[in-house]
Amino acid sequence: MSYKRNSLLFNYAETLLKRKINFIDVGARGDISQPFRDFRDKYPEHLKVFGFEPDPDECGRLNDQNLNDRYFPVALWECSQEINLHLNSDESTSSVFPSDQKSLSYFDKSHVSPRSLISICTVSARTIDKVMVPETNVTNAFLKVDTQGSEFQILKGGKEFIASHCLGMTFEGWTQPIYTGIKTFDEVVSLALTMGFEVFDLQIGASWSRNSGAGIQQTRKQVVGVDVLAFKSLDSFYSTQRDPNDVIEFVCLVDLWGYPDYAIQILGDERSTVSSKETEWITQAIRRLRKPRLPLNNVFRFHRDLIRMKLGLTPVYPFVH
Repeated sequence: MSYKRNSLLFNYAETLLKRKINFIDVGARGDISQPFRDFRDKYPEHLKVFGFEPDPDECGRLNDQNLNDRYFPVALWECSQEINLHLNSDESTSSVFPSDQKSLSYFDKSHVSPRSLISICTVSARTIDKVMVPETNVTNAFLKVDTQGSEFQILKGGKEFIASHCLGMTFEGWTQPIYTGIKTFDEVVSLALTMGFEVFDLQIGASWSRNSGAGIQQTRKQVVGVDVLAFKSLDSFYSTQRDPNDVIEFVCLVDLWGYPDYAIQILGDERSTVSSKETEWITQAIRRLRKPRLPLNNVFRFHRDLIRMKLGLTPVYPFVH
């Protein structure tokens, strides 16, 4: 079983969706992340991507290769201004914030060298609110933020849009100040909660060995980075009038990530505007698709999915990244 086989979105998109699913990709270098890459491959007409990539060459490449999507050549921040981007030896570790050498010194050298500074460039930054609200016609969206430390500032700069129009999001958080001046994981989560979101899943994004100098081979690694999945709470979602398309899109997204119980709660809420007939049809479809083929509450689910991914198989649930 995989999320392609047991989710509403991959089985009934053409029946259920009257609008496109909007995916906002912050830190858009390369290809979009799963499960949206798989969904685009199967239903390209049902997905719209809005990406943010401050590298103008990469942004141009993305726009040329994805003519139906829209990529903005700007960085995101808590306000509109010019900001410095610290380019490291491993470009995937580059950040608005400089690497914190003292914090890094506590960990194995393999984690330090990729964060060696190569150069600093100045880029134009805007806020999600300034870009998405006036320049797009997006009502509902799923947001992904992976920017090596500036997640707090990006969410803060999108409070209006995120609170009103985002149904769910994934973001990265650091438990250690790996970059100088960043907000840590707990502070980013606290900000998301004030926007009406609830945390549904946490996965280890980075775990590192300490730099003891003792040459110990068998040691547990310390968690330094966490990936978070959050969805709007029921009360927050229904705090504004929702049409049937809003409800169905929300139901499809939470079911896709492996929460059919929450999907059924959303549908069954007295504030739902989906007809009773369609509610019953969707509920029965969820039950058919989610009929257990493996033991429930499998404590090895994450490791099983990790092995499936390494073997090139689709995990049972999407990874939070």
